[in-house]
Amino acid sequence: MPNEKRQLEGVEIRHPSDFWRSIGGESFHQATLEAIDGGRCAKGETVMFWAYLLPEDGNSFDSKAVKLCDPEQRQVGYLRHGDAARYRPLVDDLLSISRFLMCPAKLLLGKELRARYTILLSLPDVDNIVSSHFDLFRLAEEPSYKPPARTDEGMP
Repeated sequence: MPNEKRQLEGVEIRHPSDFWRSIGGESFHQATLEAIDGGRCAKGETVMFWAYLLPEDGNSFDSKAVKLCDPEQRQVGYLRHGDAARYRPLVDDLLSISRFLMCPAKLLLGKELRARYTILLSLPDVDNIVSSHFDLFRLAEEPSYKPPARTDEGMP
């Protein structure tokens, strides 16, 4: 059976206030983060991008791992273990209907010796996402459903 690639549609989420959640594993993706930055952080610019939340099956450290990728599908890190355990069922459910979560990510120069860059996510509590997007999930299963066109092509 050939490996078919599905076209996935992003579901934009963000925390309702100015709350930013830290991630893990970004120390292993510094080259990618440097490419995203392009020298802007050192100039004092705020660097924002969309982070895609995708399941990572077969992760030997965390069976509920949720990896984070940039819009070019380059991995930039992971949700921390506790966040991954809460988000993974929703991530899997959305993927079953060809959807994925995406949220604003802020790239910062890190203060740790092992990571030059760090990332913070504008990620709401998972219970708020489920209640506010319930109609989207229900409608997405109907054959006549067409997702709304995105009006925001730029950064969050």
